[in-house]
Amino acid sequence: MIKQERAERTREAIIRAAAAVFERDGFTAAPLGEITRLATVTKGALYFHFASKRDLALAVVNEAADTVHWLLEHARRRQTAELPLQILIDLSHALVGRLADDQVLRAGLRLGTDEDLHPGRVGLSLDWAGVVDEVLRRPGAADAASPSPDLGTLPAQRPPSDSAAAERPSLGKDPLACVLTGLELLFRRSPKLVGQETLTSVWRLLLPGLIDSGEAERYEPSGTGSG
Repeated sequence: MIKQERAERTREAIIRAAAAVFERDGFTAAPLGEITRLATVTKGALYFHFASKRDLALAVVNEAADTVHWLLEHARRRQTAELPLQILIDLSHALVGRLADDQVLRAGLRLGTDEDLHPGRVGLSLDWAGVVDEVLRRPGAADAASPSPDLGTLPAQRPPSDSAAAERPSLGKDPLACVLTGLELLFRRSPKLVGQETLTSVWRLLLPGLIDSGEAERYEPSGTGSG
């Protein structure tokens, strides 16, 4: 049991060190020597847990995918009881909070669209067009972006197997999806420079164009803390 716990701690230390290097350098340029140095392990220990740099990168992507899908599943559970637009606001704040504190999430999202790691396809991406469509869709609307039945979550790409190619998600025609996609990229690249206050200001600007006049008091642009 003690050996197993030590092995699990070593594996997590390697993943977190790898996330720091992959976020900075990308997949191809990331040196394994820098990862082992940050994790304070030998290359032998690294290869005990991961057969290759690719396997290590995919482990980072998978851990980030777990975080993304937990956030999306939480949003899904709120869909029948709360204002749809508030769910989107809260989801965006929850994601920004995690991006600021979770280097594995930032690295996993960067690696998820790294063409050297996933040639010609996408590994992990938050499909804001699908999220916006599903959350804001009124009852009876065309079922154009239903989540895959095996995911049970709002739309997002999971890391595909080598045999399953996945197309890169489209921004769609919804301006809100375009804005949220752009904000995600911005917050990922500058998590310490832009954050919750910036996102709140953006929602204050967006809300008048998204809701009927007189409805503003029903929404909290800074989030309700339920995301």
